[in-house]
Amino acid sequence: MRLALVIATILVLGLIHTASATTYINHSITITKPGVYVITTNLMGNGRGIGMAIYANNVTLIGNGHTITEFDTGVVVKGNNVTVKDCIINKNNLGIQIKGNGNNLVNCTFYKNGFTADGAYYGKGIMINGNYNKIVNCTVCCNGNSLIYSVNHGEGIVISGHSNIVFRSNISDNGDWLLGKGIVITGDKNKISDSKVANEHTGIYIRGNSSRIVDSSVVYWGMGVGLEIVGNRSDISSCFIEQRLGGGGTGIGIFGNYNRVSNCIIKIKSKYQTSIFGINIAGTNNKLINCTVENGRFRFGIATGYEPPQFLWINSKNNTVINCKTVNSEYGIFIGDNNSKVVNCNASNNIYCGISIDGWNDTLII
Repeated sequence: MRLALVIATILVLGLIHTASATTYINHSITITKPGVYVITTNLMGNGRGIGMAIYANNVTLIGNGHTITEFDTGVVVKGNNVTVKDCIINKNNLGIQIKGNGNNLVNCTFYKNGFTADGAYYGKGIMINGNYNKIVNCTVCCNGNSLIYSVNHGEGIVISGHSNIVFRSNISDNGDWLLGKGIVITGDKNKISDSKVANEHTGIYIRGNSSRIVDSSVVYWGMGVGLEIVGNRSDISSCFIEQRLGGGGTGIGIFGNYNRVSNCIIKIKSKYQTSIFGINIAGTNNKLINCTVENGRFRFGIATGYEPPQFLWINSKNNTVINCKTVNSEYGIFIGDNNSKVVNCNASNNIYCGISIDGWNDTLII
């Protein structure tokens, strides 16, 4: 009987302890202890400081749709295993900065961060410096539009850590049509999956190595680049790239080495628009497999060996184009480098030439 009473007492105390682990917040605080924290009202700053600083591990911050607004940085996460969910983070200099590892952003909106006078310096919705973090089902829109600068470098998501994931998120209209970027990846082994990037000058910019972009779509402005790969050994698959408005841009630009692009579709939205490259390969040892450049007035559907905007010949070589299709470009496939291969490709309804070879030597067409 006494044993049963002791066990019952322990269980009751355990329930009480669990309940007390939830803290309700109605003002800006620094979290230094694990637990569940629930925001009960909108939090507004004066342009300085941090809205919510999370320095502890094992924290869950629940916004319940409330806003964190007008701070220097809306949220800073230095802890590990932290979840931030259901928050609207807007009109801060910087939306959120994640310095810790293994954290999660879930169902959050990052909107118009960088709208203050010095917004051209920050101008970012999400900045991830840590590793193994996840962004899930988030909206990142209109960040980096400064009030006092006519042009700006606004960026939706910037990832400098490694092994981070962006999943089922929408990124759009960050910066302006001349300089804005949707996602910037400078770290290694990051992944973008099932996400949409729209209305950016540069949709996704990859400077790191071994990144993966899969089952995602990118819509970019005419003079920009849908997907720009400067790093090495990245894998891009099953993506849709579309140009809207204006002309002179590039659907996919590959300037690194040993990258692989497969099962992608690149197109221009309107038949009245023009562009320069559907896909441009200016690195070495890259592979392009099962891709289609269609419905466009691209000058070059697929090209190797060029480096825009000066159109200089570069030391590009050993690239492979396999099972690809180009339709309605000026030049369907243009090979301007060395030792490259074009295998089982289809270039049809092009204005000047289906396949043109202007490389220095040893190009193979099968």
